Amino acid sequence: MDYLAVHGCDLTGRTLVERRVGFDAQGRDVETCLADLAEAAARTIAELTDHGVTPAQHRPRRRRHSGT
Repeated sequence: MDYLAVHGCDLTGRTLVERRVGFDAQGRDVETCLADLAEAAARTIAELTDHGVTPAQHRPRRRRHSGT
């Protein structure tokens, strides 16, 4: 991989943030790669917040009881 790409949009699909960050994954461990990805995502969320956008939050689905 040559770069990490981040993209942030509003609910209408309008792009508010889009960038590519140079990235060399070869020879790096998974934890470092994921940390870099998390940092790129955090910067994007911060920029979206600066634009007045409230980022959506992931909420895990509640498990339904099978009744058995």
